[in-house]
Amino acid sequence: MLSRFFSILIASSFLLPSFSIESAIASDMVKTIPAHNGSTKQLQPVQIPLATGSGISINFTSSGETIQKVWLDNPSFVTIDADSCLDGLPSSGNCRSKDASIIYLRRINDLSIPGLPKTNQSLLTIVTENQGQKNVYLFRIVKANTPSKLVFEVIGNPRRSISQTLPSTEPTVITTARITNGFKRAISQNLLSEDGVLAEKINLFIGYLESGQSKGEAAQKAGLSQPIIHKLEALGR
Repeated sequence: MLSRFFSILIASSFLLPSFSIESAIASDMVKTIPAHNGSTKQLQPVQIPLATGSGISINFTSSGETIQKVWLDNPSFVTIDADSCLDGLPSSGNCRSKDASIIYLRRINDLSIPGLPKTNQSLLTIVTENQGQKNVYLFRIVKANTPSKLVFEVIGNPRRSISQTLPSTEPTVITTARITNGFKRAISQNLLSEDGVLAEKINLFIGYLESGQSKGEAAQKAGLSQPIIHKLEALGR
């Protein structure tokens, strides 16, 4: 029943007024990721399909974060570069200043590295900092036949003052937990594709909730409808 519900909602979206051609192209090129704001509660690493000869950018400019360090588990098929000096990159040497905000990944032909098993994926770990607060982001780089998104953009979640967030802290925590559980169950039961547009909106919605925003504000910013939110809450109880 829930599977049919999600299918109807997705299909009905085509009946809504279409966006401009520019917006449609931008949506195809860019995947948005909510900033962590000190939290590392990723449900799972963000998957990045990478085709031979193609490249993608991971952009932290909008979130105001600077990249402090990166680790790439399997460099046999991926090269990595940044827009500034960065610890973890052989080309950077010893960094005196760390102000990189964009990372570029490019797929290359497989290299044979002694002692490194051949795999079709690699875990990329990125450590960032914003006003003294550190965040950790995980990305799973996988080999693909065709390019996917070109830019993975991390979007900042504006913080509220303590007086604004205290009254609604408990309901927000409960809502976030239920939405997160419902999201996990929808994916595990094949009711929802984890790489689809709807899943992207749900991830944004959860990120906004974790930053202290109300359910209504988070839904509006993430572009998520109330019926889907109610179904996820019901599934996560």
